[in-house]
Amino acid sequence: MNKTSARIDDTSMVVFLNKLEDKKFNNACLSGIREGMKILAKKTTDNFKSKRRGFKQRKVWNPRKRKMKILKVATIVVNRKVNTVKVHILADYRVKWMETGTDERTVKHWFGGWKSHSVGSVKPEYFFKRAQEEVKDQVNEKATAEITRRINRLI
Repeated sequence: MNKTSARIDDTSMVVFLNKLEDKKFNNACLSGIREGMKILAKKTTDNFKSKRRGFKQRKVWNPRKRKMKILKVATIVVNRKVNTVKVHILADYRVKWMETGTDERTVKHWFGGWKSHSVGSVKPEYFFKRAQEEVKDQVNEKATAEITRRINRLI
């Protein structure tokens, strides 16, 4: 072997990857990443609930009884066609306003002529952004641990 090249024996890795079927491998990776993303979703919901009062629970209509359902701000979406996992907060349209804030808003009314008055603005809270920064390392560690555990279980 000369000094300008290096040779790596990867036959064991090739045999290992050939044992796994493509679909099972993708499912193991996606479910491992989903487990890591659960940490981010929970932290986002906790950050949101710590600042707000009215969003902790919502009423769910049931004809026999009224019950309260705990609100989840962040949801996990898995797209198997593209092999992606994402956490998004846009299931409730109001949450986007609280994350990024709004401009000053006015409303016009007719009282003998058009008159407008200010209805205020929403200050940005950046609860999702803060959650991403706080748990980024934990999400990566949990995802890699789950992926390796699930792949080892497949073999």
